[in-house]
Amino acid sequence: MCISVEWILTVSVTLLTKIKSEGKERIAPQKLMKRNYMTVSGCQRNEDCPSNEACTNGKCTNPCRCGSNAVCDVVNHVASCKCLPGYTGNPATACQEGGACSPNPCGPNSGCRMVNGSPLCFCLPEYEGSPPAKPCTLPSNPCEPSPCGPNTQCAILSNGFAKCTCLPGYLESPNTIRGCVERRDPCDPSPCGTAALCDANRDPPCFCPAPTVGNPYRNCRGTAYFLITHSVTPFGENLKYQFVIYFSA
Repeated sequence: MCISVEWILTVSVTLLTKIKSEGKERIAPQKLMKRNYMTVSGCQRNEDCPSNEACTNGKCTNPCRCGSNAVCDVVNHVASCKCLPGYTGNPATACQEGGACSPNPCGPNSGCRMVNGSPLCFCLPEYEGSPPAKPCTLPSNPCEPSPCGPNTQCAILSNGFAKCTCLPGYLESPNTIRGCVERRDPCDPSPCGTAALCDANRDPPCFCPAPTVGNPYRNCRGTAYFLITHSVTPFGENLKYQFVIYFSA
């Protein structure tokens, strides 16, 4: 069997022997052998790998290379692809939903799926009918009954589809099919901290008035001011005065 060589280690083995020379003993090395030992990795044949793997480019890997909607079985290092139940085609490339659903027997604006080996027809979203006996068509009035959720209104578009929108003062929650909820005033009650102001038209609504700084949801520090408008009517004229009050924190 051929093996792939990563590196070669040369080992020399010597034997120390006692040699008598001129009445004296001395130890001299005696070379016994010299061999090359090889370390190996990878594979050369499929038999070098587990039965569910194959030898590819010197490595044991999964041999499955099937297409979409297909499953793979590996027996004795050989991969076998087959389409899922209800699908047909070349399992090595791709399998399509087949059988009685290919071509679609359900008619226009419909879909088909295989259930327990038999075709099941259904209408696409926004269409109604009972295919194939009753073709799928747009409803004459898609807003009756309304497909929209609570606190919504339904309108018919020029293409015949229904469109749901929230009533004034309401927000989607989470969409108009599920319904809408009343828009809440984010400043009632105010979530802001000390010396901070709240404006429902801002995002986020809490802010520190100039020239103060800080976290408006905890407290603002520095110099702040407040505007107070006062109306008086001297001599029959309506006059307004603004008072600015400053304080230091």
